Amino acid sequence: MSKGRLEAFSDGVLAIIITIVILMFDIPEGNDLNALKEMLPLFIVYLVSFVMIGMNWANHHHMLQVTEKVNGKIIWANHLYLFTMSFYPVATGWAGKSNFAALPTIMYVVINLVESLSYILLERTIISSHDCVNLKNAVNGSKKRSTHHRTGACSSGVCLLQTCAVGSLCSACGHVGNMGDTRYSYEQSV
Repeated sequence: MSKGRLEAFSDGVLAIIITIVILMFDIPEGNDLNALKEMLPLFIVYLVSFVMIGMNWANHHHMLQVTEKVNGKIIWANHLYLFTMSFYPVATGWAGKSNFAALPTIMYVVINLVESLSYILLERTIISSHDCVNLKNAVNGSKKRSTHHRTGACSSGVCLLQTCAVGSLCSACGHVGNMGDTRYSYEQSV
């Protein structure tokens, strides 16, 4: 299979995922700013998800640019990566609509972690399948500088750091979302 087909399929799946995430929003009921205020937690997690999906798409695109050819192992590793990405809409909607309650927020962070690990697996599968010198050099250069190489390849440290940042942001949003909500109690969170 040519890498162009794999890239086109992946682009299509990621485009659908990023489109589904916006469909989590309901049309506001009122005609004032209070109607939008109720949507703020969902908007925050939507923004984070949009950025994360965009970063993942860019990294995936650049990784495939330095990949010479694909085989069955790479196709299945890519399917696993896309499968984990497909959980973004559910995790985004649940975390945002629950006002960053503990379990939905934890699940959102876990989805990010699993997605990062599946990306690392895809990256390693490509490197091991064809001894892809360009990708190997990009990953090694990325690790040495603790940043993305000009190809956009994501090292394992960067992927996991991304997940920690998302977890911290969601945790902070959860505390902000529940400050001043006197209805929130321990019994509701159990």
